[in-house]
Amino acid sequence: MLDEAIQRHLTPLLDRLTYLEEQIEGGERQGRNAIQLGLIRELVDGQRVVVEFSKDSFTPPIKWAAMACGETAFYRAPSVGEMALVLNWGDGERFTSSVAIVGIASTKYPLPSADPNKVIEKIGAHGWVEWNVETGELLVKAKRITFDAEEVHATHELSDGVRKISQDRGIYDGHDHNETQSVTKKPNQKQGA
Repeated sequence: MLDEAIQRHLTPLLDRLTYLEEQIEGGERQGRNAIQLGLIRELVDGQRVVVEFSKDSFTPPIKWAAMACGETAFYRAPSVGEMALVLNWGDGERFTSSVAIVGIASTKYPLPSADPNKVIEKIGAHGWVEWNVETGELLVKAKRITFDAEEVHATHELSDGVRKISQDRGIYDGHDHNETQSVTKKPNQKQGA
């Protein structure tokens, strides 16, 4: 009889302790899932990614953060195997309220430089844009460059691998031809190398 009375008085307290234990475990689970580091497993529709934390643990397709996405926008699809930090502001269970922060340097995808005076954009195996903050020089490496503009204007000199355009103008303006009976021969001065 005494055991029954004690049990009856302790039951609400034990129920409350069970409830609090479940809440603590749920909070710990949410805390563990709030911020996680993983690898891009898949790019979905060019707008979302699946991030893998372990072989059996990954997000559903979630948004990823771009450097800019407003009036000025920048698009660079994350690479499979790239590191991503997942911020989960939802319930912490299903990752449906998450965003992946990409662009974290890793062994597979290291930063292209450690020089603080350079701003570099490495674009696959064929593209490279490099600004030198100290000197103001810009280097662009590409297989082919196309400008779609009404006008391309340079305020100073342009040159190619042979000479400056002003030097070509000097050759053009001063060149002559040996003519015989109105047959024009090749010019004496050559514009090429």
